[in-house]
Amino acid sequence: MLKIDEIKVYRLVLWTASICFFLVFLYVSLSRIAFPFELEWMEGGSVEQMDRLMKGQEIYTPPSIEYIPYIYTPMFYYVSAAVASFTGVSLLPMRIISLVSTLIIGLILFFFARKETGDKLSGMMASGLFFAAFGIGGAWYDLARVDMLWLMFYIAGIYLLYFHKSPKSYLFAGILIGLSFLTKQTTLMLIAPICLYLLFRERKLSWWFNIILAMIAVLSTAYYIYSSNGWYYFWNFTLPADHRWTKKVFILFWTFDVIRPMAISLLLTIALLIIFYKNKLTDKFYFFLSLLSGAIIASWLSRLHYGGWLNVLIPIYLILCLMAPIGLSKVLEMMKNTELNVFLKRIFLIGMIFQFIILIYSPFLMIPTKEDVKAGWELVGKLKNTKGDVYIGGNIYYARLAGKKVFAHFLLILDLMQSSTKFNKSIEHDLVSALQNHKFDMIVTYSDMLNVSPKISEYYKILSKVNHNPQLLWMKTGYNTRAEEMMIPINNFK
Repeated sequence: MLKIDEIKVYRLVLWTASICFFLVFLYVSLSRIAFPFELEWMEGGSVEQMDRLMKGQEIYTPPSIEYIPYIYTPMFYYVSAAVASFTGVSLLPMRIISLVSTLIIGLILFFFARKETGDKLSGMMASGLFFAAFGIGGAWYDLARVDMLWLMFYIAGIYLLYFHKSPKSYLFAGILIGLSFLTKQTTLMLIAPICLYLLFRERKLSWWFNIILAMIAVLSTAYYIYSSNGWYYFWNFTLPADHRWTKKVFILFWTFDVIRPMAISLLLTIALLIIFYKNKLTDKFYFFLSLLSGAIIASWLSRLHYGGWLNVLIPIYLILCLMAPIGLSKVLEMMKNTELNVFLKRIFLIGMIFQFIILIYSPFLMIPTKEDVKAGWELVGKLKNTKGDVYIGGNIYYARLAGKKVFAHFLLILDLMQSSTKFNKSIEHDLVSALQNHKFDMIVTYSDMLNVSPKISEYYKILSKVNHNPQLLWMKTGYNTRAEEMMIPINNFK
């Protein structure tokens, strides 16, 4: 009797952990969703692309120091523009979309695991683990970035493919995965193993899915290539393929990104595949193997690319969070008739509790303070008092808030300069020309900017620090940029 009560306690702990991680995520997100400045360095550029759409302008254009687009397909910006038509142009509508998408992902994971296992706790753990992975995924779930809308479309399509075996459901799933591709082209890596699985295991139904997905991908690509005079293809396929590889990540992806934080989930995922294979549940085995393979391919290859940050790991974390609780349920079910039933149940349940413990993070490090807000508005005030154009290298959203012209982010200029494309020299020439001719009345540098572009110091000189408190103005996630110095043309310096 004591042992049975002990098992109930472990289950209660897992229920509590799942709910607590959800509530902590919600607290962090709601605490910073209205933060008026960037939480991550690319958020401001997302707003610029949304604004261009709302003004009827192209977002895929030739590169210049005036504007460089992100290397993503456009759906997120269209959805954001629709929301912004009610809320106004700011970071808020994009963050709302990401938050809502994340909550929908959590719901889908809950229903998926519960339906597969018949156990509400499994569903709750799948959702809870996903919210617990918020920390190791770069605190990304509520940012003005494409990732969560992308994965929401993807996992919704996967749910339909797995549970609803009808032409109508497969057609709708194809549309959802097509929308995922239109949000981020990495979908092609995620879904490729699933497409092969469907082709070999469910050939008749597969055409309803594969054809509609192929039509969306091909026709949308052809349309945007035509309407943008080829720039859509350059930014979304040519330039990403040109990115150099970070070879050390080849092993670190497994040791540091996957095994260190998610070892227990990985073991339970492998156990699930073994159980399906041993029990000759071949359709389930190949489906989940394809699902896991796609996540590994997408996250691993993206992480290997130079600049691949923690957000590219979210797909592999998402699938592990789904499969691990299902694996735990199947393992416990398999042990029902063994003499070591209670002992083994205890071991596996404690293991899952430890998985949650490993994922504990400090929410307060992710939330900007009142001092951050004050320092941000002080910088905006300084920019407003500058008469001419201001170039802000690292956090371009400050320029919009100050009513200044927004230029291309310096990291995007640098990315193009370091590429092997034919535009690497032309963008460098434009930048040097702008510096020589003192195009900007002020340059606001970010940490490391002068090291990677020493030419700035030839034509501009530091006037003062942006803020003398070294703890303020830092991003809360992503590449950790901070507005550092204000520089003015050398011939204006007294």
